[in-house]
Amino acid sequence: MCIRDSYLSNLILKRFGYNIKEIEGLKNNTIKVPPFWIDMSKLFELYVFGLLKDKYKNSLLFQVQGTYGQPDFLLVTESDKIIIDTKYKRKYQQEQYFPEDIRQLSGYSRDLKILKRLGFVSEEEQNIAVDCLIIYPDQNASENLDDDLKSDKINGFSRFYKMPIKLPIITN
Repeated sequence: MCIRDSYLSNLILKRFGYNIKEIEGLKNNTIKVPPFWIDMSKLFELYVFGLLKDKYKNSLLFQVQGTYGQPDFLLVTESDKIIIDTKYKRKYQQEQYFPEDIRQLSGYSRDLKILKRLGFVSEEEQNIAVDCLIIYPDQNASENLDDDLKSDKINGFSRFYKMPIKLPIITN
């Protein structure tokens, strides 16, 4: 259990005690309960993981440990070797980016452990720039991944791309 969950649990226990039945007596009163926190970045990452796994099966590696850090995904096929990271940030919908995201993926693309997992073993291969892709949410995009993951280049950078994905909506 993380610290935030433990804190939330303690707040609920302090408010209602250890007996949930005591809440029944408060039906007519307003009960103030702290909101439940959902890590939307993690939820988005797992949603994209499902989409990528369906499309690329065993060619997709999830959170490979590098020398320092873990990229969200590595795609290793005969034709493509891509470092993929999800960013739950709307800024990518405009023609903008976060420099810290570019630096993060640049670091992954120079990490020898990650390069070896991508299949770049020799020093000559490790000196080649690696493709990096940022996947971000956009409700105006398709719910499906594009066939070409490298169709939308991030201007000003070599071999950096971005791809929008529409989040699912529950309708009644």
